[in-house]
Amino acid sequence: MGVLYFFTTLAHKIETSEIKAVPMIQMTAKEANYLRKRDAILTVLEEAGVDNWSGYSNAIAEIYNEGNVA
Repeated sequence: MGVLYFFTTLAHKIETSEIKAVPMIQMTAKEANYLRKRDAILTVLEEAGVDNWSGYSNAIAEIYNEGNVA
């Protein structure tokens, strides 16, 4: 199997939508670092059980209803 086979297979996968385009955005390093820190904080809180808090589902639903989540 050579290079031609690889590119032919790749072209077929693209044509049959097995490979999806991923939209890209630009952000500053400061914004990226902020999001990384927030993700780390939220991950630790979830690991500690905050997602079992009685008001957690209401708070998450409120966030989604307000359109604050992409």
